[in-house]
Amino acid sequence: MIMIKKLSNTYAKRIILGILLIVSFACNEFEDIPKIYDPDNKDAVKDPVIRAVEPADSIIAGIRTVIIDGENFSINPDSVAVYFDNYRSVISSFGPNQIIVHRPAIAGDLITLKVMIYGALGIARYPDLYIQEAWTNYADFTSVNNLLYTIDMDKDENMYVAIRRAIYKVNPFGEIETSWSTNQDRPYDIKAGPDNYLYFVANRRDLYRLSTVTGAQETFAALGQTAIVLDFDQNLNIYTGKRDIIVLVKPDRSVREVGASYNDYDFIDFKVYNGYLYVAASYGGRDAAVPDMGVWKSAIDNETGDLAGNELVVDWANSEYGQQIGTVTPTISSMAISEDGDILLSSNDHPQYSLFIYDETQSLLPFYGDTTIMKDVPKADEIVWGSSKSLYINRSNSMTAGKDSTILKLGIGENGADYYGRQ
Repeated sequence: MIMIKKLSNTYAKRIILGILLIVSFACNEFEDIPKIYDPDNKDAVKDPVIRAVEPADSIIAGIRTVIIDGENFSINPDSVAVYFDNYRSVISSFGPNQIIVHRPAIAGDLITLKVMIYGALGIARYPDLYIQEAWTNYADFTSVNNLLYTIDMDKDENMYVAIRRAIYKVNPFGEIETSWSTNQDRPYDIKAGPDNYLYFVANRRDLYRLSTVTGAQETFAALGQTAIVLDFDQNLNIYTGKRDIIVLVKPDRSVREVGASYNDYDFIDFKVYNGYLYVAASYGGRDAAVPDMGVWKSAIDNETGDLAGNELVVDWANSEYGQQIGTVTPTISSMAISEDGDILLSSNDHPQYSLFIYDETQSLLPFYGDTTIMKDVPKADEIVWGSSKSLYINRSNSMTAGKDSTILKLGIGENGADYYGRQ
């Protein structure tokens, strides 16, 4: 019995020793648990860093993009996100050292800009930004209960609003100040002219004017054809028309047709800029080389006022934004030009955007890339540049009377081109 017990103990010891050896060799196969974050790992995603932001502290009205310079940004669009507080902005372009985002659709003080890169532990922050409202309500015409057919501004930033058989004056604070009666049921275009007169056309064969001093209205010139648009040049000549033919009215009230071929064109808007008459129009002719809608320009002879040429500037019809969407083919409703030659176009039937810009890059783009900014401005019937860095938007021309009869004021960030009638 003693021998058996001794053998058993020896056997047990051998078994235990074998197990220890197996465990020892097995442990040599284990590796350390990998670290969640290894600062020495050269392949790890580095934290983004913001070095500078342009504009640096205030995103005022009219600023369309924000430039963020820094380090460790991403070249993968799915790996980068930019926030203004909790609002995720729309990225325009990006690279490892710079991100450009569209203006965000928020406003306020002490807003923090944040850049987040997928896989990085840290978030880059740029605090205390001020973002101004992109647009504000300016003049409320709801109580007038009438369509606002056309608007214009004078040199003192007073606004004139033409409705059926009346013209209203709005002071620079957006308050209705006075009104005058007119004889026209449907004024189409109104322009502030020299010597306290307003000039307007009403789809008739005459050009009218009204004194803002006495309220008296008169026929300034018989045109010989109907007219719905007009504008002044530097010599105070007036260009006006409706389709096919452009008529020149001189300060002495003489009237004649001027050159430039616009057969089969229906005019939408006229603007004089830098020695040219810019013509927004639709085309209904048979020339396949001419787009169905766009902006053309004709050179103005400074001595005679005659027009020459018919050069296409903006091809709206063949642009991305002139293509049919559902049952709607978006159109141009109005035009304005900046002092630097940027062309702004409004649309009252595009489902996403109501304001576009054609700039020095010769690209037609939405003025604001973030559609949320102007989601409450679904229609822009008419745009007019004021005497300062503001654009006024009339939305009531094509809407039911009494609805959306509030004129908006949009900060634009630059001055409009010289308007020669405002003297």
